[in-house]
Amino acid sequence: MLVVLIGALLLDEKPNWSPIEITAAASGFLSFRRICSLLISPFAGWSADRYGLPNIYSASILLICLGLLLAANGWVVAGLIIVFTFYNVNSSLAAGAASVRMADVTQAVSNNATFRDAGSAFGALIGGFLLTNDHLSLIFTAITLLLIFLTWVYHRESKAFLI
Repeated sequence: MLVVLIGALLLDEKPNWSPIEITAAASGFLSFRRICSLLISPFAGWSADRYGLPNIYSASILLICLGLLLAANGWVVAGLIIVFTFYNVNSSLAAGAASVRMADVTQAVSNNATFRDAGSAFGALIGGFLLTNDHLSLIFTAITLLLIFLTWVYHRESKAFLI
């Protein structure tokens, strides 16, 4: 489903590209996502140790939101690069962020994994229906702004400060 969404975004931005070029670009983005996942994890852990887990975790969410806003409003290539880069930072730190101040760390990490899996499944299911919507960029923008607000709430509750 992700390749279809990337293809749809690229097709809107690059209408003169052939289907083969769109498919190749979507495959390139998926390859970048996997390679980035291998290379970014050590950097994410080092950053969290140095600057604080809540700071880096919140920053990764905000940068994912920036990438979504860019992709939804016509800057697809830059937006996807930012989203895939900082998604991997976020993914590397998710278990740690879920288990902060929790009595049962195993249960917290398990709950986090369950909801991430459910979110991935729901995203794939709803993504196909969203492709037919004429106001897709408006929907992405509204949801991204909601996510920015929720990140602000999380960051305030974590009592951390951005450096």
